[in-house]
Amino acid sequence: MLARIIDNDWIYLDQVTIGVEPKLVEYFSVRHPRMRFIDTTQQAWDGVYRKYDVKRQRLARPLLDELIQLCQTQQIPLQLLDERPIADALPDPSIVGPDFLAGITLEQYQIDAIKTACEREVGIFNVQTGGGKTEIMAGITKLFGCTTVIIAEQRIVIEQIKERLQLRDLFDVGLFYGGETPTGQKIVVGSIQSLSTPSESYKVKKPQEFAIRLKHAREFQAIVKKAELLLVDEADKATNKQYRSLFKFFFDGRRKYGFSATPFDVKRPVQNLILKEHMGSIIFQTDRKELERLGRIIPVRFYMMVVGEDGSKTDKTVFDVAEREQMIDNSDFHDKVAKIVEAFPDDATLILVDTLNVEDLGKALEKRIAGSQFIYGKTPQGTRNKALRAFEKREIKCLIGGKILKRGLDLKGGVDNLIICGGGNLWSDYEQKIGRALRVNAKKWSRVFSFMFLNNHYLYKHGREQLKAIVDMGYPAKVIFSDVTVDGAQLVASRFRKPKK
Repeated sequence: MLARIIDNDWIYLDQVTIGVEPKLVEYFSVRHPRMRFIDTTQQAWDGVYRKYDVKRQRLARPLLDELIQLCQTQQIPLQLLDERPIADALPDPSIVGPDFLAGITLEQYQIDAIKTACEREVGIFNVQTGGGKTEIMAGITKLFGCTTVIIAEQRIVIEQIKERLQLRDLFDVGLFYGGETPTGQKIVVGSIQSLSTPSESYKVKKPQEFAIRLKHAREFQAIVKKAELLLVDEADKATNKQYRSLFKFFFDGRRKYGFSATPFDVKRPVQNLILKEHMGSIIFQTDRKELERLGRIIPVRFYMMVVGEDGSKTDKTVFDVAEREQMIDNSDFHDKVAKIVEAFPDDATLILVDTLNVEDLGKALEKRIAGSQFIYGKTPQGTRNKALRAFEKREIKCLIGGKILKRGLDLKGGVDNLIICGGGNLWSDYEQKIGRALRVNAKKWSRVFSFMFLNNHYLYKHGREQLKAIVDMGYPAKVIFSDVTVDGAQLVASRFRKPKK
């Protein structure tokens, strides 16, 4: 089989035999997890996502690694032919050393990561929280020295990326988000939202704002179109329609790299395939134990507090109602969270609120915990930044936050205690939250507290998955019942059967 790369978007396959094509179709397909609920009599789609185009005999270029793996596994002869115009000469990777970036000494794994970009045009850097992901991004940007676009989602993260690049003497950086536009800079950091063309319904509702947003979106799209290098922060989120437009219509360059602590999750097969289609496979990854040994991140001690022991784990009150009853409107639960904070009055405690209604629970906890402050998406930017700086200086000892704090944000000085309220059942998402406790603090270790509800089927299921995730990560975990404390790994191994005293 011959694989021809004639542009930066597609791999075209020739000499595909009758026996090979079904293998291609199957390998690059995934069934929707809820396919059995899809009524195929009312629509043409059968619930299967297929990424191999049978009619055109082509695959998205980022799937090249997967194609090679398939051919090796199935012993399919494969010849690669790159028919694109000859690219500019690659930079010399030997110039990347410990002093490659100003103001920092790079670790060997960071040097290796930056050099990997010379070898691979597309791929994902699996760098754990606290592993210096932004420094790797800065190193790749400096190494190639070409027109570069860096995409992130949150304003506060975009600002941090720009600040970090400038600390490393990469001063030619412009911002594109929330009305701010670059002025000819070679490096542009922007939000995925700024890239999106506003909808026609928005035009009807707010015609003047529509015109401004449309103008800015087209300006950013033109910048991305001309870029030679694309870096995507928190790449595991790069699977929705906004990102499809980025890869399909706007970016035409050879090199694109994603960065994420948790790129793939076994419970998200559809998103996993789409992410590979957009950003390729993992080409570099860090090791948590190695990062701990180097002092880049710190170990955590995990405690899961059991709630609702007098209830029933089989109670199938719908999730949103149960969440409100057991967490959001439950003063007893608020007291449990407050008591954890009060038990460590000299520590810096971060509370992550990840429920369907972040605002109500966040404000309830803020009211209950003296000296705390709650910030979330609707908090004015100035107030948010002031609260973050105050927490970093320990002027505020308890910071409560919504989704804006659960990933990507670099809190100087780390945290001493992390309390997770809610959190869902995806291992990858939960690992992102745990990442808030991995950044180095003065103690060189931190505590993480979470909750397992025994009075609702859905909340209990989430607690079980969260404990499994922690055990899988290798952290010591204790599950605290009212009358006994159990080793987390043992509880998981026993299928969550509470041992007798």
